[in-house]
Amino acid sequence: MLDDPAAGARLDQPGVPEHEPPRQTREHDHQDDHELGAEQQQRHGDEHDQQRDRDQGQDRPEDRERPGVGQRARRVEPVESRVAPAPARQLEALRPAPADRPARALRIPDRASHPRAPYPRVRDTRRVHVDLTLRALPIADVASAAREAQALGFSGVGVTESTGNPFVAATLAADATADVRVSTGIALALPRTPMDLAYTAWDLQALSGGRFALGLGSQVRAHVERRYGAAFARPAARMREQTLALRAIFDAWEHGGELAFQGEFWSHTLMPPNFRPPALPDGVRRPPVLLAAVRERMLEVVGEVADGLLGHAFQTVDVLREVTLPALERGLETGGRARADVEVTAAIFVALDDGEWEGVRRRVAFYGSTPGYRHVLDHHDLGGLFEALHAASRAGEWRTMPDLVDDDVLRLFAVRADTPAEAAAEIRARVGGLADRVALVGEQPDLAQWAAIAAALRDG
Repeated sequence: MLDDPAAGARLDQPGVPEHEPPRQTREHDHQDDHELGAEQQQRHGDEHDQQRDRDQGQDRPEDRERPGVGQRARRVEPVESRVAPAPARQLEALRPAPADRPARALRIPDRASHPRAPYPRVRDTRRVHVDLTLRALPIADVASAAREAQALGFSGVGVTESTGNPFVAATLAADATADVRVSTGIALALPRTPMDLAYTAWDLQALSGGRFALGLGSQVRAHVERRYGAAFARPAARMREQTLALRAIFDAWEHGGELAFQGEFWSHTLMPPNFRPPALPDGVRRPPVLLAAVRERMLEVVGEVADGLLGHAFQTVDVLREVTLPALERGLETGGRARADVEVTAAIFVALDDGEWEGVRRRVAFYGSTPGYRHVLDHHDLGGLFEALHAASRAGEWRTMPDLVDDDVLRLFAVRADTPAEAAAEIRARVGGLADRVALVGEQPDLAQWAAIAAALRDG
């Protein structure tokens, strides 16, 4: 059963592959600067702090200066936010102030303190599809878990790349289901060539009858270079080129034309007839390419070339409206595309009881200690909270880190409700009109209740 903790089923966002912070020694694994083990944390900490922008997709300035393609998409004038900010609160100063300066309390500011106009709600707010991600699930249990997710009414099933190959799991999930979308959430892109990804995604699209979505992410430098032995430099530029290469390969297979892709990182110029895969079944289109993105540079790449955005749960509504979606819009303008061309999946922490709430608090503390996510806390003038969490994590104080995250901070990231109906209403208030799909993120939830949330969001 999916809700049996012993079975290893986990629920998470489709944006990036990750491991749960271990209960005894929680260690950063994805989108983090912490390496495995305390001694490695100390040795690599300074180096990773210096490289965090590059590791999170911040390419060199010359990577940003590229011409647009086609006409610019029509912009929509922003409207006033419908989501009230979190209640104003005071958080006790977490680090001692210098002797000549009084301690400054941290605060959640009013929206007026951020000059950016919020992104307008332009999507259909009535129906929101909800996906269930199977994470760290034994491969023998994937098929039954996917069937159960379909029976519970989830719109999609995602598989991750953490302890095994996500495409094997996706094959099992696709073969075991008939209606739900099956996606990789995510598969690591940079260790694989575009041709490798194209063949695999094409076969999965044929097997599933058009229900497969190729979700890709860059991961971080340490894992790509040291675990996979692949190149990581300039990840946003690589992800952009890889997506364009996939498009060129799919074009050649769909239309029978010559394959002539020449890029900076990959070139694909050979496709003899006997190596072309069979055409997809009638009515089945090429698999969509979804990209995970956290920082603005990668978000712009998503808007320019991808079919969808896989968002991360460590994101507030303000960051979604004032940073994420505007960056996506800039990419759309560069690519000459409209908002309807990109599907947005928003991942949201949800808790329906006190135990789940405390589990989410641990997750928020974990992510909040990571330099790659500091920009989210900085957006709410909570840089001091990052400093305290980061220092605690470097000192190995994993057990006490959640105590630094109070309920008001937690409500910025998570929905706390007593019933599925209340949770669905709050999720709709946060991302209705902004996202096309939702991935629920939590700690050992009751899947029957989560299915009720999914039904309420799906049926409007």
